[in-house]
Amino acid sequence: GFPDDEIAISLIMAQELMNPLGISHKNNLIIAEDIQTGKRVGWAQIRSLGSLGYAGVTTDRFEDDDDIENNSLTRRDLQSTLSIEKDLDEAIWQEFEDDPTDFPNGLASLPWTKEYQAASQAAKDRLQRRERMLEKELAARPKLWELSSVYVMLEWRQQGIGSALVSAV
Repeated sequence: GFPDDEIAISLIMAQELMNPLGISHKNNLIIAEDIQTGKRVGWAQIRSLGSLGYAGVTTDRFEDDDDIENNSLTRRDLQSTLSIEKDLDEAIWQEFEDDPTDFPNGLASLPWTKEYQAASQAAKDRLQRRERMLEKELAARPKLWELSSVYVMLEWRQQGIGSALVSAV
């Protein structure tokens, strides 16, 4: 679908007493058109509900390496209620507490001191590592999708268009 399709589809959905608010060409909107006339005859759309969470969370599963045996996708302990970022933040916080770099105090906390610069660099490194780990974790998790709408114009029904649209999305 294209941005131009959204208004026309939303109006038809509203006339049919369907909720038109989720219609977006950005959410895998597939349009069926009549080949001869180019007239829109139906559409289907799926939308992402996000990534699945994991049960049995331990901070040691967040490794910044390529350990295929223990990554999130191969462990298969799915649970959709946990927050990925919360789990990752817990792991990063534990890493911060275990970090041998002392946080500077007194005069050592001035920005031009070696102690301050070392602590600042450790914080920057930890933040960059967290971003890499979050990106890797989200990429490894299966996505959860929902079929949000399917509609075929009345005169085009019973021809398999709806089934073809659902198969296409």
